[in-house]
Amino acid sequence: MIVLGYIWLFFSILWTIGYCTVMYQYWKYWKLLPVFKPPNSVSNNTTVSVLIPARNEAHNIKKCLSSLLNQTYPKTLYEVLIIDDFSEDTTADIVKEHTIQYPNIRLVQLQDYPIAPQRQSFKKQAIEIGIEQSSGQLIVTTDADCIMSPEWLNLLVSYFETFSPKFIAAPVSFHKEKSLFERFQSLDFIGMMGVTGAGIFGHFQQMCNGANMAYPRSVFKEVQGYQGVDEFASGDDMFLLHKIAHQYPMQIAFLKHPEAMVYTTAKTSLSGFFKQRIRWATKNNAYDDWKIQFRLGIVFIFLCSLFINIILSPFLGVVFFIFFLIQLLAKGVIDYIFLNRICAFFKRKDLMKEFIPSLFLHIGYIIGIGFASLFVKKYTWKGRSVR
Repeated sequence: MIVLGYIWLFFSILWTIGYCTVMYQYWKYWKLLPVFKPPNSVSNNTTVSVLIPARNEAHNIKKCLSSLLNQTYPKTLYEVLIIDDFSEDTTADIVKEHTIQYPNIRLVQLQDYPIAPQRQSFKKQAIEIGIEQSSGQLIVTTDADCIMSPEWLNLLVSYFETFSPKFIAAPVSFHKEKSLFERFQSLDFIGMMGVTGAGIFGHFQQMCNGANMAYPRSVFKEVQGYQGVDEFASGDDMFLLHKIAHQYPMQIAFLKHPEAMVYTTAKTSLSGFFKQRIRWATKNNAYDDWKIQFRLGIVFIFLCSLFINIILSPFLGVVFFIFFLIQLLAKGVIDYIFLNRICAFFKRKDLMKEFIPSLFLHIGYIIGIGFASLFVKKYTWKGRSVR
């Protein structure tokens, strides 16, 4: 038993080194990723279609539309398409009211199009139909519960015209937190933005968030959209990114600029948080990028080893408890250095006040969600049971 314990301890050391190495990579490449400095003016000739799939978003859609109407980019060059996904509230009615007053806002309803009975990926179909019904050269997607700065579209278009990337990932953040639980989510999520930017810039991990990304219409058509991945209920962002990255590995970009951020709100309840993270985690095994799988695996196994070492310490001696403390200290130090830099860039250093409780919450939720994703194959999202 003692021998097996020390073999386990040896592998725990390796996983700890692996975790620190992964986090150092993220810190290094985020630091190297240059902040985008837009030219004095954009050409004002790129037409843009902003696509927003929406289901039961009556409480959010007005703020989202108001934010989009407040963009400094010329209104004659962008249109906003709300694709209503069989909403059971007044989402469609609110959008219709806006279409009367604002000609660049349009409502598209999924109920007007044929949908296969077995189809679960309604959001992907919403985007596909939105692209068919839109006319912009640059497709931009966001969510109905998001708001953005007035310079958002200007920055996306300026970046597109400056570098001509085939895909632009941009940052997403939570805001208006009202509890420790929500602030933990914000800190965790802003860290994910650092991971996203670092991975893309370092060409070792391709990630994005569907609430803030852009790509040329022609590229979506070229990679045949979601064909081949449309059986998954989620993943409208990552699966498309991976298809484009497979064809254009060196033309994927992350727009690093504070005003390129899109804002939404954290989950207020544990059940809502659990459903959201399970939805994200259940598609991880379907990614064909081994680099993502590898890094996710290192993080998950390291955190599991940390938890197991504290459990084993009463039975196998003080060495395991001491090493648990070393692991916890190593994670705390390197996470703090990384998150502090990201929070400083996005002017959210206030979130670092909750770093210590968030450190323990992060360990618990990664282990819990990781194991749950292996067994939970169906979940409820916005009134639908999906797998």
